[in-house]
Amino acid sequence: MRRHALLIFASLFAGLLGPVSDSAWAKKKNKAQATEEVTEFGDAALGRVYHERLTAAFGIYEDPELAAYVQALGDELAAVAPNNDYSWHFTVLDIDMVNAFALPGGYIYVTRGLLKQLNTEAQLAAVLGHEIGHVTERHAARQHKASQVVGKVTGAMAATSGGFNLGTLFGAGLVRGYGREMELEADCTGAEIIAKLGYNPDAALEVLQTIKMLDDYMAAADNDSGSDDELATYHAMLSSHPEKERRMQELVASAATTTTLSRDEGRERYLRHIDGLAIEGSTQQGVLRDNVMYHQAMNMAITFPADWEVANLPDRLMAQPPAGDALLVVRIYPQKAKRARKVKVDQFLQKRLGVRRWQNSRHEPVNGNPAFITQVPKARTPYGLRLARVAAIYHNDSVFVFNGAAEDEDRQRRYDAQFVNTIESFRPIGDDEAAQSEPIRIRTIEMPADSTLAALAGQSSFADEDLLRLLNGLYPDGEPAAGQLIKYVD
Repeated sequence: MRRHALLIFASLFAGLLGPVSDSAWAKKKNKAQATEEVTEFGDAALGRVYHERLTAAFGIYEDPELAAYVQALGDELAAVAPNNDYSWHFTVLDIDMVNAFALPGGYIYVTRGLLKQLNTEAQLAAVLGHEIGHVTERHAARQHKASQVVGKVTGAMAATSGGFNLGTLFGAGLVRGYGREMELEADCTGAEIIAKLGYNPDAALEVLQTIKMLDDYMAAADNDSGSDDELATYHAMLSSHPEKERRMQELVASAATTTTLSRDEGRERYLRHIDGLAIEGSTQQGVLRDNVMYHQAMNMAITFPADWEVANLPDRLMAQPPAGDALLVVRIYPQKAKRARKVKVDQFLQKRLGVRRWQNSRHEPVNGNPAFITQVPKARTPYGLRLARVAAIYHNDSVFVFNGAAEDEDRQRRYDAQFVNTIESFRPIGDDEAAQSEPIRIRTIEMPADSTLAALAGQSSFADEDLLRLLNGLYPDGEPAAGQLIKYVD
């Protein structure tokens, strides 16, 4: 439950320091702008507006060859789809979450986290085909009036003070799913599309089985850790009800009889394209290793208390102690203009975030970076108006703002030293930390003869045999054949 609690706190703690009027103004402005564009241009305009904002918030995975591969496959599928009146854009998002979804107007997304779970080109085609079905059947428009979609999405943005909150965006149906009837429509369209292109539509059932394996693996891990991440699983396959599987089998069987299956499953093609895929953090999104956050693109590291749970969200870092009675949030504010970078750190808190009062303050560098560490007596927190530990650190072209608060004054005093220690741990990545800051990646290898996944796991610093089985679609007790191309974790 801890991970879920952190996600809830993400929106509650977003406006710790920012003035209320800013988010209200942004919500009104964004909603008016998007509504005007949707009214004038339709689905494509809605998709275009939020594609730009969504990719800015979550990031596009930087692998040009993989991006071209996904786009090319998507274009082939879309070319044989019904009601194909869109310009199609297929994007790999740089997030660990296992999901895929579509915006209106031909904008389709698959996450890095989902790509690591798939094992064949046909399975990827099944995922993209399903999402194409949502677009061509206009499910977003059918489920919500344009103004409702805009209101939900802009509401999600306003809740995070101008940045997307993916968990809230799920409520718009774009990521959570559209309900049983529309999901089955997308299943049907997707199965027909991949069959027309020559793939065996059984690939859709294989994706369903892959997601079931992931659910089982996560359930076993949750029993050990007590966590509960509701946002981890691909919405198209969320239902494991027998009726869902039966209907899928009927759709697949029907689609298979309507065309010649001329393409192989493309296992080796797919695995070659995801060789090197970052599977736990990335260069652009950061890597969490032993409660140290490393971010190569920003050349920074932060050490959190060893027993705290840390969540690396797209627009912030969040950390909580085991008791869950305090919260530390780190947010980043880019400062591109030279004039803005000349503003003193305390003035940044005052002018940009609206802080008017502070106490017990000190100006001093933190590992060579200009910093201002203070306490704000009446900060807005998830626990109400509370004393909060606040700091701002200038690093390169950004300001890193730390906000730490607890349920009451006693707990605030108890955790304050840990808040300060975390703030003072902020540093550029050292030469001795370079290896630790590298993301964990998939490597494709041939299964050695006379070996087992357990033996290979013993040679990996990052993967146990259960994870290797999961990644290769063999969980809980399968073994690959000798010479078969498999995923390994390096």
